[in-house]
Amino acid sequence: MLKSLVKAKYIIASVRTIETADLLIERSSMFKTMTDIEQGRGTRTEGAISVFHLTEGKNKGKYLVEDGYHRLFLLLLGHQTKIKANIQGYGSEINTDLATPLKPLKINPSLKYMGLEALADEEILEDLATKEEKSCHLSSDK
Repeated sequence: MLKSLVKAKYIIASVRTIETADLLIERSSMFKTMTDIEQGRGTRTEGAISVFHLTEGKNKGKYLVEDGYHRLFLLLLGHQTKIKANIQGYGSEINTDLATPLKPLKINPSLKYMGLEALADEEILEDLATKEEKSCHLSSDK
């Protein structure tokens, strides 16, 4: 998916802490992720999410999420304003020749769930946050 979205300049890999407000997140991917989590299909991976750093164009300075949507959803649900991200590479811009253009989810740290409210009612997000909190407590008790 990423290679079709970004016109790559060069590829590297480095882990950094970045602001969640600087992420470009595909809205439909986050909605699918929320559905997965509602149905008990949470993250199976730990660690940094994978992103591509955009260095030119209207999204200059933003990080396009490549992988880690489940981890990212849970971090946003927990109101994390900074996250670890594995920078997979740098690119000039989002490819505008795509049949389906990128529809980003806007991150807003001033909201309780940082913009996830655009995907679902706050009650649903509250339920997911409560389930996740209980799940973390159960797994740490083992």
